Amino acid sequence: FKVLLSITTTNGNTMFSSSVANDGQSKASILKFKAIAGPVVLDDMSIGEVYDGRIALTLNGWNKPGYNESSASWSPATAPMTGPDTYGSQLNSHKLTIDTDITYPPISVQEPKPDIYVFDFSQNMAGQVTLNVSNCPSGTVISMQHTEILHTDGTANDNFCERPKYWLCGIREFANYTCHGGPDPEIYRVHFTSMGFRYVQIYGFPGKPDLHTLTAHFIHSDVPKVGSFVSSSETLNKIQHATQFAAMSNQLDIPTDCPQRERRGWLGDAQLAFDTIMHNFDGGAFYTKWIQDLSDTQEYNNVTLNSNSSLPDCAPFYGHGQVEADPGWGIAAWVVPKGFASYFDDSRIEEMWYPHARAYMEHWIDLANTNDGLLDVIWYGDWGNLYPGPKSYKPTDYSQFFYLTALKEQASMAARLGLGEDAKRYTNLVNSVGADFLKRFYNKTTSCFSNCTFVSQIMGLTLNLLPTGSEEEQAAWSIAMDWFGPNGTHPNRFGGGIVSLKLAYPILDKFNASDLGLRFQLQTDAPPSFGYWIAQNATTMWEFWSNSATTFDSGLNSYNHIMFGSTGSWYYTTLAGIKRAPGSRSWRDIIIQPPKSQGILSMLSWVNASIDTPMGVIQSNWKHEATGRYHVHIVVPVNSKAHVLIPLTSTKEITESGELVWQNSTCYLGLTGIKSARVYDSSSVEFEIGSGVYHFHSHL
Repeated sequence: FKVLLSITTTNGNTMFSSSVANDGQSKASILKFKAIAGPVVLDDMSIGEVYDGRIALTLNGWNKPGYNESSASWSPATAPMTGPDTYGSQLNSHKLTIDTDITYPPISVQEPKPDIYVFDFSQNMAGQVTLNVSNCPSGTVISMQHTEILHTDGTANDNFCERPKYWLCGIREFANYTCHGGPDPEIYRVHFTSMGFRYVQIYGFPGKPDLHTLTAHFIHSDVPKVGSFVSSSETLNKIQHATQFAAMSNQLDIPTDCPQRERRGWLGDAQLAFDTIMHNFDGGAFYTKWIQDLSDTQEYNNVTLNSNSSLPDCAPFYGHGQVEADPGWGIAAWVVPKGFASYFDDSRIEEMWYPHARAYMEHWIDLANTNDGLLDVIWYGDWGNLYPGPKSYKPTDYSQFFYLTALKEQASMAARLGLGEDAKRYTNLVNSVGADFLKRFYNKTTSCFSNCTFVSQIMGLTLNLLPTGSEEEQAAWSIAMDWFGPNGTHPNRFGGGIVSLKLAYPILDKFNASDLGLRFQLQTDAPPSFGYWIAQNATTMWEFWSNSATTFDSGLNSYNHIMFGSTGSWYYTTLAGIKRAPGSRSWRDIIIQPPKSQGILSMLSWVNASIDTPMGVIQSNWKHEATGRYHVHIVVPVNSKAHVLIPLTSTKEITESGELVWQNSTCYLGLTGIKSARVYDSSSVEFEIGSGVYHFHSHL
């Protein structure tokens, strides 16, 4: 990387760290630098860092005023041929910084083998450690190996070889420090990389380390936490914790897949986790920056790879993944920018991104037109699929599903921006491609989409191509239930991959099977289930269903992946009942709908959740007592309104802050903030309320 340094002194002189001054600056002159080999002997994002404290001691004070450069052999440095007119001002990070606001002392230090010590920091993380050592003879090398899991003998499991992908064997994640033997204590922390770890194995230490020898620092982009979700289920709370920490671990300037291995900006992981991250963190600056990365990547690949406006699997793209993204990854071109603009009601992002989305859409259209109307691109499919899998399941309708989904999003974006001709064109394509999808992939006799797996059934139902509420739609859903329903082949188990998992939960809600979604998560005895991971002491989301606490799943070896984290937003929208009204921009129009399903209430007795939205804090706390009493505490921010659905047995009453507001189908208004009420269905009443704090009580 390059850094362009500009210094303006108090007398008005401006100097640049370049051999080319800015012609527009008459007072500009050249800053002259000297250089010397520093203590960072080796620095590599994947391998780690080697640091020589002896060199650091000889250069002590070099970065402070008054340093005497004659104390070491400094040589003139060669400046880049760069000035402020040609470089430096083009990139905008939107003031996005990396934060290290969370530290972890070790909870234990073990000695599994003589002179080998293993520190457990209790939390898997993207981070660094600080070494504190005294009485260390000069030249002593202390090696620190970072790892996520341990062998059964208690030593670090650092086998990063993912055969047949042998390039991963080069990932070491170590930090080697050479003591200078000078004034104590010697303090060391890596400078230019981070690691993915829970454990650090140390050897070469002089003497016996203790709990003060190492301190871990969690590293992530400065994305303030805005969401809070806590429930009566300890397992669910741990899953929420694992989701949030996997999300933070994979927000390091770009949305990454994992913090220890690839560390790439995979578009698939980004689109899958987007809603979860937005419900838990302030992603404003983070995604504004990354959407610009998408734009830069598309333009760069156009020039360097003649990519015809396609997007690659990763952004930024530097040779990892495919130049032509898998459609389940490329759909990020619509999910993230359009979702971001809607969340913040910020049309600037849509306006900036629209030409890029349009170019990518036209690229997909061209590919389909040359292949009998089918988008024939697939690399990963329903990645992470346990069954029908394994690992990568590629149904025949997969790419066409995302092609049709993208057309819908493109038509919607064009209409919102007032681009009538584009909106008409893409809407016509939605209709024709949708009709063709049914013709190619739907069998009316069997009610099957494609080859009749639950993955294809869920994709087909997501497209809403069958009449809502029809026997056809219900039959298609029944086939999916034959896989994972209570009486299915895999009862109460969802073994789909990262794509089908995200799509499944809105469908579960639609067919009043939300309790099944919760059961999927809380199973602890065996995979597939997040609860199984928690039972294996997971503190972040894992890469594959069948990972265990001590063994990699067929060599795939990340214990800090966000790609399965898509259901984290469902905790807020369904279990807490906080959601935006359909078509609402930002959070002006809210729906609060706490659950009334006896299936959910048999697993959860209370939930407390809040989101600090662009409009202000929204809160939904509910509690269901064994007696049937149902309590709902709600906060609606200023400039927002909410439609609240209070569960109710038909013969009972509803009070708000102790005052009767509903009884025997009669509404009693007049209270500040409550605007109207009506029967919503046989077991709930809908209230329209304005901003304020409300305490509803009913019986269910």
